[in-house]
Amino acid sequence: EYYFGPNEGNSVSVTYFEKDLEDFLQLDEFTRDVQVLIDDTDPDAGFEDIESEIRFWTNASTRHIKGIEVSGYFNFGDFAPNFPFLKDFSFVPNYAKITGDQTNPIFDQNELALGNIVQIGEQLTDSLTNQAEEIYNLQLFYEWQRLSVRLSYNYISELQRSPSSAAIDTLEYDAEKENWDMSVQYRLFPSRDLRFFVEGDNLGNEPSDQRFNGSDPNLYIRRYETIGARYIAGIRGSF
Repeated sequence: EYYFGPNEGNSVSVTYFEKDLEDFLQLDEFTRDVQVLIDDTDPDAGFEDIESEIRFWTNASTRHIKGIEVSGYFNFGDFAPNFPFLKDFSFVPNYAKITGDQTNPIFDQNELALGNIVQIGEQLTDSLTNQAEEIYNLQLFYEWQRLSVRLSYNYISELQRSPSSAAIDTLEYDAEKENWDMSVQYRLFPSRDLRFFVEGDNLGNEPSDQRFNGSDPNLYIRRYETIGARYIAGIRGSF
């Protein structure tokens, strides 16, 4: 960490980390063809083949994670002392990049077809499941007397859900996510913690959940969910 500026009120922090994990939970899947009646009210109509997807949780073997996190706090007034009104504005960025590798279990396909989970080996992959590679958020604050305003931007990069040992066209991902949030608070009394507030989440109306297969997020969409922007207003305090 490094502090600077008047009264050392600004800061920059850089953190490097590594972590080893064992026996963490991992969601695997197996797809097979099964025969079902074409018409369950008429057995003479015959059978047809449909694709059945089976999902199950297992304990993956090992995972090695490494990454770097950079954060800071900056008061605009310290950088432009000739503009006194800027002392009420602050900027707080945070960025993390996470990479690593893991071993994925290999299962006996014949046993899976019979409903038995039998592990026969392991495969080392250079990607992590259920872990975004980049995460960052940017926050802008304005604080003047009893008024406080915060505007924030949050971003999560594409996230791989299925193990890399799966076929490329069946790899499942969460699409990258970004959203804007804002909150305004006003302290009603100088000597009491009673505040009127207004909050807005997902101001850009971004999808809350977008999952796809393959390499193109717009080609094979598996799930898409959106709830729109959300606004809340009220009074909160402590007594």
